Amino acid sequence: MRKRASFVNYLLSHNGVGNMTVVKLFRLFPDFNDLVNNFEKNEKIPNDIKKIIFKALSQEKEEEDNIITIWDAVYPNLLKQIYDPPVRLFYKGNLDFLNNVGISIVGTRKSSAYGKKVTQKLIEFLEGYPVFTVSGMALGIDSFVHYESLKRNIKTVAILGSGIDNITPKSNQALFDEIVHKENLVLSEYPNDTNVVPGMFASRNRIIAGMSKVTVIVEAGQKSGALITARLALDNNRDVFAVPGNIFSEMSNGTNMLITQGEACLLHNFNQILEALNLKKISTSKSNRPKLRQDLEELLDIFQKNNMLTPDEVGKITQKNNYLSLLGELELLGLIERVGGAYTLS
Repeated sequence: MRKRASFVNYLLSHNGVGNMTVVKLFRLFPDFNDLVNNFEKNEKIPNDIKKIIFKALSQEKEEEDNIITIWDAVYPNLLKQIYDPPVRLFYKGNLDFLNNVGISIVGTRKSSAYGKKVTQKLIEFLEGYPVFTVSGMALGIDSFVHYESLKRNIKTVAILGSGIDNITPKSNQALFDEIVHKENLVLSEYPNDTNVVPGMFASRNRIIAGMSKVTVIVEAGQKSGALITARLALDNNRDVFAVPGNIFSEMSNGTNMLITQGEACLLHNFNQILEALNLKKISTSKSNRPKLRQDLEELLDIFQKNNMLTPDEVGKITQKNNYLSLLGELELLGLIERVGGAYTLS
């Protein structure tokens, strides 16, 4: 309902009026017309809030066409369930795919080649499933999540820590434009022209975590904002996976710490994500899995003809120097699995 969206937007533009104030107000008056007609008689509403409500209802305002509220059917159901959901969201793009399954994927701004490769392989793995990715359109892993999703026609949602007319960083304007042009989605809880101030990105992270049942931390240093996203996901009883990394890499210190402390599951096979989301495992038949590079296709054909192979046996059959790397890629894609000291088809 656009009138309610405009009304909520006006309330939240006032100092001292936050999400909880608006939520409490609509608990008293679930029906908007009832609120309009009877708010002045209700003794539970403070007088200063009544004055703001009166002004909101008295002024002629343009109806907002790029706002959804928590009472709209299109508002993401999972986001409603977090401790402090935003009662309004500004958006640009397409809202129609939000009933699909969301997967939040985040990481450091100082991404490594390893982090980008894991992200690329994960997005590739998700191709063909009814999912959308969620990230924060920051530099590094977040932007890479959106680019890879767009590349593979997987819907993606960018959650901003600024207003949607004030893109931060400016260098991501082209990415923003591509997301909107290709009918994906950009969301922010802040009015369109809002500049970034301290604390906004941390607040934004609760939305990233809240949009999905699963959050994947690809790379993170010990002070990375991605760790805030992980803990916000945990606070709301969501599954968190962390990609293990090189112990000598600063950008893996945070993810390795999450795993060591038991705050995140070690991600060693992308099928773990499917299982957490109750999605069917990918089939190894060529008609039902992503297109593979020729060298991976050849190795998979070898496994189709052999029940189980050790790494040494794979090396002898393929005569390739990079056979261990190929095995790792197939395992990461969930197409083969390790059993003891050997590999077999999943």
